Amino acid sequence: TGYTPFTEDNKEVLPHILAKMKSAIHKTALGAEIILPIKKHPDINSLIEDYRSSGYRICALEQAYNSVSLVDFNNNGPLLLILGEEVRGTQQNILQSVDTIIEIPMLGKKESFNVSVATGIALYELRRNNLTGL
Repeated sequence: TGYTPFTEDNKEVLPHILAKMKSAIHKTALGAEIILPIKKHPDINSLIEDYRSSGYRICALEQAYNSVSLVDFNNNGPLLLILGEEVRGTQQNILQSVDTIIEIPMLGKKESFNVSVATGIALYELRRNNLTGL
């Protein structure tokens, strides 16, 4: 949802522009875009409900007063992780609809990571916890 540069079924983009976007993504993703399909969904609220009804725990990666530290977060089932916009974060109405808000503990003077770095940290830690049963 939100900003997604393209999808295979994008009929709104001219073919030569779609080819240019695919080339740019391939240059960055180095083939990961082939094994990890990209989809754009028009409405995050219906997407959340679809995943919730399929048994997923809905989590957002965000700084909030009621967040749980990523280090302390325990999950043992399927999980949908929502990431916010680079500068503004996740919208308040979305944060109110999730089951858990997860936060990466920060040290030092910097208050946040950019979204790609935060995603990598969160996915690594979530996977590590899942493998070790923490």
